[in-house]
Amino acid sequence: MSRKLACPRFWQIAGIGDRPSLRRFIMAREKSELKSGMGKAMETLVSLIEEVEDLGGSDDDIRRIKTNKALRRQIAELIVSDRVICDRHNVVVDYGMSLADMLAVGKYDWKNNDITTKHFPTQDNGQAEVEIFLVHIGRDMGTDNVLKELDARGLRPAKIEELLALGADQPELQRQFPIIALGSVWRVSDGSRRVACLGRSGAERSLGLRWYGFGWDDVCRFAAVRKSV
Repeated sequence: MSRKLACPRFWQIAGIGDRPSLRRFIMAREKSELKSGMGKAMETLVSLIEEVEDLGGSDDDIRRIKTNKALRRQIAELIVSDRVICDRHNVVVDYGMSLADMLAVGKYDWKNNDITTKHFPTQDNGQAEVEIFLVHIGRDMGTDNVLKELDARGLRPAKIEELLALGADQPELQRQFPIIALGSVWRVSDGSRRVACLGRSGAERSLGLRWYGFGWDDVCRFAAVRKSV
């Protein structure tokens, strides 16, 4: 048993009590560790206590984890936020290129026929090297919450020009996971909305449309760029 676990003060903090209780707890812990993983849980708790102590915290600060629900929530949100992964790809985007030319350069095996200039008009001009982030949230999420996640990281959703530039520059990416561009939205006559998505159909590379308002699977990547671009 580690020196930290053997310290009576630790067990008093954890609420175990006196030495007889400590001995009973240790025996139960040794018997159940392989079954329940309590050993790893205690190691995690010890690590947290040590970090609080390093910052000048006290036993009362540790106890607040149990008594303060808002604090527990903050810790949980911080842990979960680490799931969000952002891959980065630098590509040259020609904003003045026609949509038809962008589609031709991408050499897609299949594309949705509703991806047209009428439905996805482009308005910018000039070329720029753009850093495109592929944000992987790692859990199912609705569009509004995805946009909040991007905004919290100083990002905006990529437009269709940026998505197509990525598809042309990195053609193999879409074989690994679907890539969504929430920055260009086509509003259909029935009021529903569609966005462009790089994906695959078997071994073929496809450019399709997805419903804007539905939830997104945890495998999706969301193309985004810095808000200043």
